[in-house]
Amino acid sequence: DDNLFLGISLPKTQIPLELNPQVKRFTTYFSKQLHEVFQKYLKRAEIYFPMIEQIIAEEGMPPEIIYLSLVESGVNPRAHSRANATGVWQFIKSTGRLYNLQGNAWFDERQDIYKATRSSMHHLKDLYKQYGDWYLALAAYNAGPGKVNWALRRSQDKSFWGIAQLLRRETREYVPRFIAASLVAMYPEHFGFTPMNFKTPQKPDMVTVSDCIQLSTIATYSGVSLDTLKFLNPELKKETTPPGYKNYTLKVPAGTGDTVTAAIASIPEYEKQYFLVHKAIKSQPLSHIAKRYNVHPSSIKQVNGLASATVPKGKVLFIPTSAALATQTSYSPSELSDDSREQRKRLKRKSRGKQHKRTVKKHRRKSVSSAQAYRESSSSTTGSAQ
Repeated sequence: DDNLFLGISLPKTQIPLELNPQVKRFTTYFSKQLHEVFQKYLKRAEIYFPMIEQIIAEEGMPPEIIYLSLVESGVNPRAHSRANATGVWQFIKSTGRLYNLQGNAWFDERQDIYKATRSSMHHLKDLYKQYGDWYLALAAYNAGPGKVNWALRRSQDKSFWGIAQLLRRETREYVPRFIAASLVAMYPEHFGFTPMNFKTPQKPDMVTVSDCIQLSTIATYSGVSLDTLKFLNPELKKETTPPGYKNYTLKVPAGTGDTVTAAIASIPEYEKQYFLVHKAIKSQPLSHIAKRYNVHPSSIKQVNGLASATVPKGKVLFIPTSAALATQTSYSPSELSDDSREQRKRLKRKSRGKQHKRTVKKHRRKSVSSAQAYRESSSSTTGSAQ
């Protein structure tokens, strides 16, 4: 609908915002068919854009790159995709690790608005250096450089529009969607949306937590609401600070850092959570593991978010326990990683080592038994001859 664009003069931006039939189609789609959903995106943007803008400016990136978050996730830190990408910037695990976003059973930094935004800016910056063209960089952000390079090799026209038909539909539509979302966010009223009322950005205070403590407990002792702690720390999967980290950084409202630090120090031991770590050397029933640690299976299931009653080989489980028992078992954060290759190697080495020890012991027992039997046999034979 060309009437939608009457009265709009395209702004001068570092990333070109070209107006073509594809862009017009998605602008109409966002403002008509997807109006209610896109209004929610813009409402979330009022909260998160001020946080994101600061990091974009610090990284020297084009200001309009912020609108990519509308296309990626609707500016939702907890958004998940079918490809297991998550967060505002929809990192998959492998790319997240490449840009220093860590995660395990307890937290996922891809959902940390601050860390993920900085990492996404580094990623986009690297892609722009590679292609020297923002549209190609955006296409590579969506599909990966391999797909874009493949298309470039097969096209004489080296622009995004020139290779678009060689890309899958999602990537082909990615750049037009970005341009359309940018225009709608820049001129919300023109496209029938409520004007955006941005919140004043206040960088949160950072406090160090050395124990596994539920956010609800921290809220009770500090006076900071549970909803606020959850909002500031969307990367926490279980609404608790992770075990095994002596210096885990928790975000709290600006100006409350000292108060929360003092409150955490005052939390008694019985309010904290302690865990042993069980690494499944082989696939086994959860009930067997629970019996070994004298814990009800439902407790282990709840803590670890298990859907099955069978624990697969290599799975790391957290077993609820007392403070006294927990201090007898030490483990490092790297051991708890969901996708640590080193962990799997350690498991194999440990398993082989234990198997070797059992074999040696078994061999020794056999040797001792054989020698003893020989001595007894020799003794009885000698006696009868005499």
